[in-house]
Amino acid sequence: MRKSIILFVLLSYNIVIAQVYQLNQDKILADKEQLLGYIKKEFKNPLSVSFSLSNLLTFEEKIKIKDDNFFNQLKDSIQKDPQNIDMLITMATYCRETGDKKTSKHYFEESMKLLQTKSTIQDSMAHYLKLCAVKDELNHDFYKEIKILMDLGASTIIEKGNKYNLFLFMALMYHKKFDSIKRDAIYLLDSKAENPEYVYLFLLISLFYETFDKPKEIDFGLLDKYSKLYRDNKGIQDIRKLANLLPLFIKFNSFEFDRSKLFFPFSKKEYRDLDNIKKWLENTTVKKRFSSFSTHKYLGLIYFLKNDRKKAIYHYQKSIASLPEEQKSIKNLEEIYDQLFTLYSVEKDDENSKKITQQRIELVKGHDKLIAVEYHKLALMYFEKENFEESYYWCSKARDKDLTNPDVLLLMAYFEFKKGMQTLALEYYMQKAIENADSQAKAYTVSLQLGIYSMITGDLDTAMQMFSQATEYTENTEEKEYIQALIKKYFIAIQ
Repeated sequence: MRKSIILFVLLSYNIVIAQVYQLNQDKILADKEQLLGYIKKEFKNPLSVSFSLSNLLTFEEKIKIKDDNFFNQLKDSIQKDPQNIDMLITMATYCRETGDKKTSKHYFEESMKLLQTKSTIQDSMAHYLKLCAVKDELNHDFYKEIKILMDLGASTIIEKGNKYNLFLFMALMYHKKFDSIKRDAIYLLDSKAENPEYVYLFLLISLFYETFDKPKEIDFGLLDKYSKLYRDNKGIQDIRKLANLLPLFIKFNSFEFDRSKLFFPFSKKEYRDLDNIKKWLENTTVKKRFSSFSTHKYLGLIYFLKNDRKKAIYHYQKSIASLPEEQKSIKNLEEIYDQLFTLYSVEKDDENSKKITQQRIELVKGHDKLIAVEYHKLALMYFEKENFEESYYWCSKARDKDLTNPDVLLLMAYFEFKKGMQTLALEYYMQKAIENADSQAKAYTVSLQLGIYSMITGDLDTAMQMFSQATEYTENTEEKEYIQALIKKYFIAIQ
C-alpha cells in the first residue's frame, strides 16, 4: 500500500499540474467518526410520495362470470381460423379471467408459436404488441424485442381505432421515447380514435416527462384543447381534473423538509387546488364513475399532501379493504403501501410499518429481489432509530434474498466496517456494490463511500481512485465540492 501518490490536479478548468500527496493519517484518525457519520446519514428510507400516471383512469372492478355460449363461439372461431391471434388472445384472456389457468396458458403458447410464421418486421412487431397484452402469463415483457424491431426499421404502427396502439405506447414509454408518444397521441386524438381517454392519458404522460427535471411547465394548453374536443368523454374530463395534482409532485421533488413532520410548504393557492380536487372527488356524481378503491386512494393521496396523516391512513386502508382479494397485487397496491409505510414511519408506528411490509411480502412471494427490498426497508427503519442489532438482522435477511442489491450491500459493508471486519466490508461487500451499481447516482455513492473507507484504512491509491470516479459520476456541484473538500482536508501535498 503506497503512502504517497502523484495526482494530476485540474486548476481553473484548464491548467494541469502534477502533485504528490500522502494521507494525513492523524487528521483522519481524529475525524474517523465524523467521516463514518457522513456515510451513516445516507442510510434512511426515502420519503415516498408516488403517483402513477397510469392510475389516472378509473380502476375497473372486473366481474368474472363464465359464459358457455361465448366460450363455444370462440372455440368454433379458432377451429375455423387457428392462426387468428386476436381470437387466440381473447380466448386465453377469457380463460384466465374465469380461473381456467391451464387452458389459458395453452392458448397463450399457441399464440407464441405463430411468431415463427411472420415474414416481415411489421408483422412481427404487430404480433409482439398484441402479446404485450398477456405478457404476465407468458412470463415475458416483449419490450426488448420491440426495441430490436424498432432499431431494425419498423415504423410506428398507428391505426385509427386499433386497440393495440395502447401497447405500442407502453413499449415506447418503456424505452423513454416520449416525443414519439406525443406525436402519435396527437395524431390519434385529432383522428377521433376509439378509446380516446387512454390516448389522452399517454399524451399527458409524454407532457409530464417532457418537463420533469426541466425548468418548464406542463403544457396544460394542449391538454385543455383535447379535453374541450372530447367534452362528453367523462374519462378524459376526469384525467384532466386529476392532472392538476402533477405540478405538486414536480414541486415536491424539489422540497427540503423536516422528515419528522412531513410538512410540504405548498402555497395557499396550491392548498386550495388540493381542496377543490378533494371536493370534486367527494361529489356524488363523480363517485359513481370511480370505484371505491380509486376514490379512497386519491383522497388518501390528497390528505397525505395536506399533511393530515390520520385521514390519509384512514382512506388508504379503506382503499385496500375495498379491493377484491383476487385483485390485491403489488401492481395495484404498491403506491398505497409506499405511502402507508412513510406515514407509519413518521408516526413512529413500528408495528404497522412491519405489518405493511409483511403484507407486501405476501404479494411478492417467490420474487426474492422484491422481498429483499422490503427487508431492507425494515433494516433502514431500525437503523434510523439506532436499533442496530435489529437493523443488522433485517439487512442480513435482505442479503440472503438478493446479493446483488447495491443498497443492501452498502449497509452490510457499513456494519462490518464498524465491527472491525474491514476485509469483509471492503473487499467483499463494497466490491460487490461496485459490480452491481445500477445507475450513475448509485455509482457515485458507492465510489464516494469506498473512498472514505479507504482513507480511514490508509489506502491512498484506492481513496484517490474512488474520489476521481465519484467526481466523474456526478454533475452535482455540491457533491463535487464535497470531494474536493475531503482531498484538501485529508491529503497532504509533499511536492
